[in-house]
Formats: sequence, C-alpha cells, structure tokens
Amino acid sequence: MKMPYNGEAIDGVRAIEYRFQQQRSNVYALGSTERVGMVSGAQTVEGRLRIASTHAKLNGISGPFQVVATLRAIPMPITKPRR
Repeated sequence: MKMPYNGEAIDGVRAIEYRFQQQRSNVYALGSTERVGMVSGAQTVEGRLRIASTHAKLNGISGPFQVVATLRAIPMPITKPRR
C-alpha cells in the first residue's frame, strides 16, 4: 500500500481503518408511537493508520488532516461451497 504524506512516502503502513457515523432520529406519527420515518443528521468519519515504524511528521500532527491512499486488490481464489 502506497501512502504519501506531504509528498513523502510513509514506510511501514500496515492498515487503514475507518468508521463512518451518522446521527439519526426517528419520526413518529402524531399522537402515536408508530415510527413513520427517519431523519439523518451530521456525518463523521474517524480513521486509524497502523504503521510498523515511527514517522516524525505524523507524530507531530495534532489536528484534522487528509489521507489519500493508493489501494490494490489482492486476487482471491474462487472456491466452491461445501455440500
């Protein structure tokens, strides 16, 4: 996996993990407990980089930053289901 930060390659990147969250609220019918819909709210994404080495520039980051990664697919063999 190739992962640059400010044009400099980061060595030892092992994984990128992320979690997408969105606030949701139920909408109920008037005078009833029947749910008739849902309203979506704010969205956030929280991520984590797993790196096998230290990187001085990444260690110094204290606020939000952008990550751009080049990912590649690993070919997986197709297996037949057991009967």
